[in-house]
Amino acid sequence: MQTLDNNNVKLAQAMAHQDHHLSSFISTVDKRFNNVMSAVQKNHQDAIALSILAHRSMDAVEHEFVILSELIFRQTNVTAQLEKELEHVKLGIPLKSLSDGSCLFSSCSIAMTGDNRFVTELRVRTYVETVTNHEIYKATPNAPDFLDTSPSFDKSSLDCATPH
Repeated sequence: MQTLDNNNVKLAQAMAHQDHHLSSFISTVDKRFNNVMSAVQKNHQDAIALSILAHRSMDAVEHEFVILSELIFRQTNVTAQLEKELEHVKLGIPLKSLSDGSCLFSSCSIAMTGDNRFVTELRVRTYVETVTNHEIYKATPNAPDFLDTSPSFDKSSLDCATPH
């Protein structure tokens, strides 16, 4: 009973830790999304002002086209950043997850396809990635800080590939 109780306490602590990470992730994404939206709005306002100025002064049209080109370039970059942030939001919030120990893989599969059909493929690809590049993962400066549920990296990789 004591072991069960200890395991329950550890599980509750791990869940609270993960909840903190999720809250932090969502807060960060929200801030970045707001920054990107502000930049898009500013670029839109700049484009409108530039358009009015170009119509009033035909002598300055060539110069204004250079500025407009820079605005379009910045707008393209901001749009790409917005699409990236929206993809992060999409991947970070699962619609439904099974309680079979595959919640990460289920969440990713649901975010990509709307169902769990790619859970096994995601699991296998993750395993292949960790085995193929294990030196890189082990050499990461903050590798000791990673929460490892297995006694070793190799055991952890095998656990990743095994459905629970």
